[in-house]
Amino acid sequence: MIENEPVKPQPLIPERRKHRRHYVDLPADCFVIHNKRKGPIHVGIAENAGIGGLSVYLDERIASGSRLMIELYYREDCRFTSLKTVAQVVWHSHERETLGFKHGLRLLKLETGGSPKLRSILKHGPILM
Repeated sequence: MIENEPVKPQPLIPERRKHRRHYVDLPADCFVIHNKRKGPIHVGIAENAGIGGLSVYLDERIASGSRLMIELYYREDCRFTSLKTVAQVVWHSHERETLGFKHGLRLLKLETGGSPKLRSILKHGPILM
């Protein structure tokens, strides 16, 4: 680089997500769904969430394409509650990190009444456990 040469701005990487993600830190129980039956429980932590998906660390790596039933736990108005959803694994890390294997999930179906719960968590942030 030549001194006093103007620095050219680098192009920004465009956001590919349809909906913005928000930081969350919520305990999660996940079950792989096989032929409409729940498999063994996988305990995890949701790291970020949006209307279309979430990022979660799980104790084991789950194959891309797998469908999961997920229950996220949070506190609302001085009581503990949860949000249930069905999601599909889009990607996963190959290396175990401190919190486990990171997974990117696409939300497929929220429980009845789940959309307002999710929007409230995203708007106000969860009250952590």
